[in-house]
Amino acid sequence: MKKWFTRLTMACLFACLFCLTASAQDLKAKKMDNPQWKWVVLIDFKPGKNDRANEIIRNYFMKADQSAGLPGPSYALDLMSGDWDILVSFDMKGGVDDLNWEISPDDEKWMKAIGTLAGSPDKAKAILDEWASLIQRETRFLAKVHK
Repeated sequence: MKKWFTRLTMACLFACLFCLTASAQDLKAKKMDNPQWKWVVLIDFKPGKNDRANEIIRNYFMKADQSAGLPGPSYALDLMSGDWDILVSFDMKGGVDDLNWEISPDDEKWMKAIGTLAGSPDKAKAILDEWASLIQRETRFLAKVHK
């Protein structure tokens, strides 16, 4: 039985290699037609910290988006099952070129807006530090909208 499985596996590998070699000859350069890129963020808050996190989102983050004239997330979901508390998606209006910014012009606008809302840049930093303290873990994914 083990020999049979090994032979089948080897046959499949050779078939895949043949297909890749044959199709590689037919490949031509092709750029994606207007891809839409997003950052997808999953956040798991520390136990008992969801309410405070939602207060910061409502009272600062959403208001900073509005004040800075920024769209905010394209969608945000409160997750009711699984290991994560929220899922947020942000459009990348500049596509993958947005990844080249250490601090983008939109980031700068947003930070000024949250500084104004908080009363000073130091108070805004304290709010952002508190936000970070509420997070158990976070992960981000670069995603392309499926057409």
